[in-house]
Amino acid sequence: MGNYQVVKVQSGETIQIRTGVLQGIGAQGPVGPIGPAGPQGEQGTQGETGPMGQISSFSSELTISSGTALGTGTPGPITFDTTVRDDLAVITSGTTFTAPEGMDLFFSVWVRFNLPADSADGYRMLQLRTGGSFATTIWSVNCPAVVGIPTDLVMTTTVKAAESQAFQIWGSHNDSLSVSAGGGRLAIYRVGSGPRGEAGPEGPVGPVGPVGPAGPVGPDGSASSGFATYGDLLP
Repeated sequence: MGNYQVVKVQSGETIQIRTGVLQGIGAQGPVGPIGPAGPQGEQGTQGETGPMGQISSFSSELTISSGTALGTGTPGPITFDTTVRDDLAVITSGTTFTAPEGMDLFFSVWVRFNLPADSADGYRMLQLRTGGSFATTIWSVNCPAVVGIPTDLVMTTTVKAAESQAFQIWGSHNDSLSVSAGGGRLAIYRVGSGPRGEAGPEGPVGPVGPVGPAGPVGPDGSASSGFATYGDLLP
């Protein structure tokens, strides 16, 4: 350690500092032990209940990219080969749509029947089918073909679907030549009540109310019959 001296300097005096060796700073010592944890603070007040959740997008949508050929007088399933979204998880394949649970479903279908090789004749039909081999038609629309232009058909309906119930969209016609479903869109929406949400937090219990007044005393009982002996009183 060097010598240290405090000097009082007057105004105008000069201080001379001579060179020497400065002492370095040593390494930092180890960290001391952690003290005990302090007491736990009081529980804060319960926050406000947040807004009720809602289902904002609960639907499935598909479109037709490549056409489905339909033979004359031969109904068959139409393939919707491009999936836009499947929030409902109902798309089993491009032709089959299956309800994952019991629910009300709204089907909105648009299909364009392309022109055959000639100017078109006969009718065009759309059907919503279900059941074994999809033999049950639950909704159908049709219209006559217009000469020289493609035919657009729109079908909308609501179905109360059972769990695992499957559906298909079928097309048919009676044109003299083969016709293809060359474009279209299928949207399936869940309607009605959605799934039950989570239960909210339980509110505070209110204070116990005052005890009501005692009721009137009932009439005296009677043992005038049935207890002739002490044994009659025993169980």
